[in-house]
Amino acid sequence: MTAFEVEQPILNSPFEEPAEHWRIQEGEAPKREKGRRPAGYFYRDPKAPEPAPGQPGIYWLFGAFIQARYSGSTETVLGQDLVAIRSEDPVVKLFRNLRLFGQRLVVTPESLAGRTDRSPYFLLSYLAARRAGAQDWWHAVDIGTDAQGNFKLEYHHIHPRATLREHYSKNEINDLANFAFISSKANRKISDRSPAKYFPEIGDDQLRAHFVPVDEKLRTPDYFPDFVRERRELLAEAMTGVLDAFAPSALTGDFMAEDPASGERLTFAAFGDSTDDPKAVLLVYASANGAFWETTLPLRDLQFFLSDLENGYSAALTIGGESVELESGAEAVELPLGPLTARGTLEEWRSVLERELMELSPSEERPELPVPTPWQGERVPFPIGDSE
Repeated sequence: MTAFEVEQPILNSPFEEPAEHWRIQEGEAPKREKGRRPAGYFYRDPKAPEPAPGQPGIYWLFGAFIQARYSGSTETVLGQDLVAIRSEDPVVKLFRNLRLFGQRLVVTPESLAGRTDRSPYFLLSYLAARRAGAQDWWHAVDIGTDAQGNFKLEYHHIHPRATLREHYSKNEINDLANFAFISSKANRKISDRSPAKYFPEIGDDQLRAHFVPVDEKLRTPDYFPDFVRERRELLAEAMTGVLDAFAPSALTGDFMAEDPASGERLTFAAFGDSTDDPKAVLLVYASANGAFWETTLPLRDLQFFLSDLENGYSAALTIGGESVELESGAEAVELPLGPLTARGTLEEWRSVLERELMELSPSEERPELPVPTPWQGERVPFPIGDSE
C-alpha cells in the first residue's frame, strides 16, 4: 500500500451520523480519529507548473476505447494501469501503458472499414456530429441524448435496408458509414425511401453537418459502395477533430498512434432452419494484411464451448482444422480465426452469438465453402465486439 492507503477505508454506515474518520496528512501515517471529518478544501499549489492544455484523462479513455484495451486479459491490463495511477507521474505512465505517449490519435478511412454500430468509432461519430452542430432532419432541433418523445435520438440507415437488401449483404448495409443520428420522428418520415427521394427535402447544409456527401449520384443503390467510401473520409476527418480537441500537447506528438484492428475485418453469418437446428452453422470470414480466410463452425459446438466455460469447466473447440482448449476461469476467450485472434469476455461472445441467431438465414441460402486448412501465418489481435 502507498502512504495514503488504508486497509479499511469505509468506517461508517451511509445511514448514520459519521462516528469516526481517517486523518490523512502528507508526511504522516493515516490516523483514525473520532467524529466527522472537519470541512476543508483542496487547491492547486500556485508554485506548481501549469497543467498541460487539453484533457488527458478523456483523451486516454478514447485511446483505450479505440484500442479495446480491456477486451482481453482485463485483470492484467487493469493491474498495469492501477500501478500507473499510484505512481508519481500517473498520467505519463498511463499514456505509456497505452503506447500513446508522444503519439497522436488519428482516425483514418481504413480504420472505419467494416465497422458497425458496435464499434468504438460509433460513439465518436455521434460526438463529431454534435460538435458540428448537427440537427434533426426537417425539424431544426439539435441532436442529443436528452431528447424525449418523438424527438428521442435514434440512428438511422441513410440508405434504407429495403433499398439495398437485394444487392448487398447485411454487413455492407450495417456499415457505420451508413448511419446517421436523427429523431424517431424523422426516422419514420424517411421510412424506406431512397436518399434520392428524401435528401432534396432536407437540404445540403443539414446533410453536411452529419458528414453526408451531397453528390447526387451517390444517392442511389448502384452507387452505395462509393457513398460509403466517401462518407468514411468525411467521418474520419471529423472524428480526428474531436480527438484533437481533447489532446494534451505536452503528452502527444505528430506520430500517428496505430489502431491495432485497422484494416482487419471479422464477419459472421448464421444459417439454419431454426435456432435449435442441430445442423445450423456459423460462417466465419476473417481478413488482415491483405490475407483472407473463411470457414464454417457448427453453432451447437460454439454454444457448448461457451456454456462449459460459463459453468466453470475447461472447454475445447475445433475451428478450421485447428483445436483450441481453454481452462476454466480464463480472463478472456481468445479464438484463432485465420489471420485474427478474436478476443473478448464470455459476455461479449454470448452477445455476438445471440446477435447472429437473431439474424439466422435459411439453410438453403448457405454458400458452399472449401474445406479450410489451419492458418500458418501471423495473427493480429481483434476485439470480438468489432465483429460484424
